[in-house]
Order: sequence, then structure tokens, then C-alpha cells
Amino acid sequence: MAFGTANTPAFTGATGLESFLMGVPSTASYVAGNPSVTRRYWAYGTFVQDDWRITQRLTLNLGLRYEYETPLTEDNNLMAIFDPLSPTGLTQVGNGVDSYQPKKFGSNFNPRTGMVWDVTGKGTTVIRAGWGLFSNWPILSVVQGLGSNPTGAVFFRADGTSFQGTGTIVSANNITLPTITVGGVLTPGINWSSAGAVFPTGAVRCGDNLTPAGKPKNPGTCAIGAVDPHWSVPYMHQWNVGIQHALGSGMSLDVAYVGSHGTNLFGTNDLNMPTPGSSSGTRIQQSRPYYSQFPWLGNISFVTNRDYSNYNALQVTLNQRNWHGLTQTFGYSYSHTLDVAGTDLAQAIYPDVRCPSCNYGPTPFDIRHRVTIRTSYDFPSVKGHAQMLEGWSISSVINLQGATPWDTRDGSANNTNGSNFSGTGKSERWNIFGSPSEFNAFGRAEHVPCFGIVGSAFGKDLACTAVPLGSTTGLTDPQAIAAAKVVNMPKACITGSQSITPNPALVAANDANAYGLQSLANFGCYVAGDSVIVPPSQGTFGNMGKGIFRSSAFRNWDVSVRKNFRLTERVGTEFAFDMYNATNTPHFAIPGGNGNTSANDLLAPSGFGASAATPNVSNGNVVGGSGDARRYQLGLKFKF
Repeated sequence: MAFGTANTPAFTGATGLESFLMGVPSTASYVAGNPSVTRRYWAYGTFVQDDWRITQRLTLNLGLRYEYETPLTEDNNLMAIFDPLSPTGLTQVGNGVDSYQPKKFGSNFNPRTGMVWDVTGKGTTVIRAGWGLFSNWPILSVVQGLGSNPTGAVFFRADGTSFQGTGTIVSANNITLPTITVGGVLTPGINWSSAGAVFPTGAVRCGDNLTPAGKPKNPGTCAIGAVDPHWSVPYMHQWNVGIQHALGSGMSLDVAYVGSHGTNLFGTNDLNMPTPGSSSGTRIQQSRPYYSQFPWLGNISFVTNRDYSNYNALQVTLNQRNWHGLTQTFGYSYSHTLDVAGTDLAQAIYPDVRCPSCNYGPTPFDIRHRVTIRTSYDFPSVKGHAQMLEGWSISSVINLQGATPWDTRDGSANNTNGSNFSGTGKSERWNIFGSPSEFNAFGRAEHVPCFGIVGSAFGKDLACTAVPLGSTTGLTDPQAIAAAKVVNMPKACITGSQSITPNPALVAANDANAYGLQSLANFGCYVAGDSVIVPPSQGTFGNMGKGIFRSSAFRNWDVSVRKNFRLTERVGTEFAFDMYNATNTPHFAIPGGNGNTSANDLLAPSGFGASAATPNVSNGNVVGGSGDARRYQLGLKFKF
């Protein structure tokens, strides 16, 4: 429940506190139904392994793992699956029903193999290689959303008539309360008197959110979860080959190639995604594939084997074992990792869920270059002097790594600010012309430069450059009018927008954003060097890929000093002085981090591309994590 967050004050000019004291909330919702479910399954696993020494210089390792999970059940049938043959689109399942878990156990055999070859027979040069198949049964994550599919809701047909669902699940999701008029003010329907329930009952209602002829507006749609009944077990191939060579008696060099490929990974489709077209809410809902059959359904989040991933890396490690008290390790990796979804900071964006490969790109942890230098030195000891000249050591860790990728999207998927260019109600990306790397120079508090004609979405934003509106006198053609309006915009923005292909088959010629130049005139563009980002034409998807932008590089140096005292033969103490981020180098989170005051929303130009927080603050952990200022730590340890 929130007070003072919308245009519903208790009286004109009332603050949130005053509205709270008078019992007039702005918005309110509650968790309906029973969120507690009892799920059960059994998991078994076995593993066999054998080392076969073929010759004195060659050893082969063979292994085989087998896993089995019983079908998952729910004691009280409090789970429901999407069923096109059901009157409501939902069938309640649970105890004894395993239609959402396959019986394909043959794919649960996971072989592994490895080999070690002593090239010279002296142990100075060794070649190692290995390969393995790894899988698991993530059944709980697959069925996670099935416990809140509202089989017991009231379902409203497109004509406004309704019927009661026969199931017992009334949803464990947040239910937004209907509004009522109190003293001329619209407020959520909450009963503040001592008689009756505070919150209304039977509030789980599913409709198409449209207004039938001669009847009140239907309730909003219900989004449901669904599982592919034919899903198979995700698995990953992992392999490596490397050579280790001794450089003298105290130093060794490792060079290895490491790779992996994920197959049949879980991803989510929207089975009910509207066809691209205009941004009309009515058209969007009525163009859903299941609208004629189930007009009350919104998104159908369908979990299936749709995703895949790849990782390839060169890894180099140089080890210096103890040499006169000095120990060092130098590590370098050059890697590239890509996948279809991504799981961090808005990278799980599917602009067009019908095309998973269109979202194939860098993962959130795709760091191309990483260098780690670890050094430890034990100072020579001088006996006497109350042990003040013995037991001293210093260690250092230097981490240098390249920039991490960050993604962006148009966050106004539901017609906010007149956007929703694809007409699907999904988060989407715009069009980029030029090099994405030119946008990497921004960050910290600086946003990407933006431009918009006077009166446009960007033109109204004080963070953008408002461009004078061109003359449209005597013009009647919508494209000609748009071209005249943006004549003073940056040339690269105009050129990019002119090249965008419209979608006349699905979008009427009189649509406000039917052509790229019209979208440019209504919204604006971003410019960095010779590259630009411009909005799509209506009914189309932008050409931007996933994770094409990069944040700043990461550089950190930690230092630690230790002093050991012997109290007795078996008892001692260790005093520690640690300094983290010794150079006090500032590090900033990628745009759009959790809790970050910046944004990676294309319709938030004042923060687009900016980062106003360090990673630890951005992610809500100010104690640990990278990005903290130089920090000192003192410690005392007793050893016995």
C-alpha cells in the first residue's frame, strides 16, 4: 500500500503522510490465495571412474555419471499448466501428475574423459586434455511459476459476461485492488470500518482490459506460466587442452585452451505474444494468438529448450615458487562468452521472442582480457630485538580486467510516453548506425548526448539539446512533414532514420510513427562521434544486438602486511594490516544497475549511458563487492 505516489491525495495539496493519516492510499495490492506449496521429488546419482596408465608417460582417465529424478509432485494439486483444451486455458495438476516432466532418462548419462602425457618422460613438459558432458534436472526452476496460475479466478469473456473457474488456485501474485470513489477521490477499495474484511474477497479476476459495448470495462489480463511438456534435459560440453612446462626448478608455465558449449538451455517464450503493429492497446490484446479462445490471458511465459551458449578462452599462468622468500603468480586470460538470454541487469530481453538467435550476444560476464598478479614476500628474519625484525611478510594482488558489456532497452513497453514501437508490448531495442564502441566513452554521471526537436519527447527533456522545429508550411504528406520538422537535427540522425524500413503491411500510413523520420520527430536520437541511435518505425524491431556497449575497465590493487609473534612454542599471534583499493581508483557500475540512479532506458535520456554509483552501492551491498573507496583493516589473530 502506498500513499502520496499518484494523483489521489486525501485533499488538495495533501502530503503522503497526511493521506496516510486520513486513510486514503494511492495504490494498494495484496497477495491472494495460498502462496505455500509442498513439492516433492527424489534425485539419485551415481558415478564411476577409472585411471588407466597406458604407458609410463601416458595416463587415461575415464568417468561416467548417471542421474535420475522422479517426477515432481505437489501434495495439494496447487500447480496448474497451460492447456489449450481446457475451458479456461488452465488445468490444475500436482500429486501423481507428471505431464510437465519428461521420461527421457537416457540423456542423463554424462561421460567424462581426460589424459595426461609426459612428453619427455622427465616431468618437465606435460600435455593435459579433458572433455566432459554435464547436465542436471532443474525441475524446480522449470515449474516455479505454475503455483500461481489462477484456476479459481473469475474469467471475463470479450462481451463482458463472466464465469467462475473451477480450480482451487486463486493466485499467489499481487492483486491490485479496484478503485472506488471516496469523497470525490478515486482510491483503492479498502474497508476501514470494523465491520467486514479490510480487503475485498474474490478479487482475482481475468479479462481483456477492454470495454465491451454497453458494459463496464473488463478487468486486466492474467499472465500465466507454462512449461513445454516435451522439454529435455539441458546439458553442457566442457573441454580443455593445455601444456605445462617447467622453467627451471622453481618456475612453471601453463598455457591452455578452455571451451564450453551449452545446448538445450532453458529459455522463456511468450506463447501469446501479439503480432507487431500499431501501439493501440486494443489491437495489441486482440492480436494475441489465443485471444479468440482465451481473451482473458495476457503473457503466457512458456519455458522450453530454446537457449544456447558458448565460451572460448586462452588461459596463461606463470608460477614462481618460493625463491628467497618471494612467491609470484601471473595469470592472463583472453576469453569470449556468448549466450541467447543473459541473466543480469536487463540483458534477458527478447525483443522478438520468435527469433532467439536475434538475441545471441555477449553475456553479462563477457570480459575479454583479465590479468591477475599475486605476489608474496617473506622478509629475512633477524633474531633478537624482541622479535621486531622477524616474522614480517607483505603480499599484493593486482587485478586488471577489460570492460563488461551492458544492454539497453526501450522501457515504455506498455504505451508509456506513446512508445511501444514494435506493438508487441515487449521491452525492445532501437536502431544503431555506426560503431557501438563510440558510446563506450560515457559513464559516471555523464549521459550520452541526446537531441530532439522542440516539443518532442527528447526536446522536452532538459538534459537534451532542443533543436529548432523546421517549417512545414504547405506540406500535407506525413513523410514530407516529418522530414521538414527534423531538418535541423544532426545529419547522421536524419540519414539513419531515412534508411529504416517501415512495415506498411501491419501499420497504417497515417500512424504517428509509421516511418523512421516520424519516430525521430516525435522522440529524438542519441549521438556519439559519427554514430547514432534512433527509434524504429512503428511495427518493427530495432537492429541493436544484446550487450553491444561496454562499461569502463576495472583496475584494483590490494596490499596486506603481516607480522607474526611467537609467544611460546605452540602459541603465537599474527597482526594484519590490509589495504583494499590501495590506489583509491573509482569504479562505476554499468548503467541501469540495481539501485543505480542512472538508467539504461532509451526513453530516459537524462540518464542513458550514465552511472552514478559504484558496483557495491548499485547492487545494495555497501560492505562487500568492488567499487569501494580505499579501505584499511586491522586484525589480530591468535594461533595455538
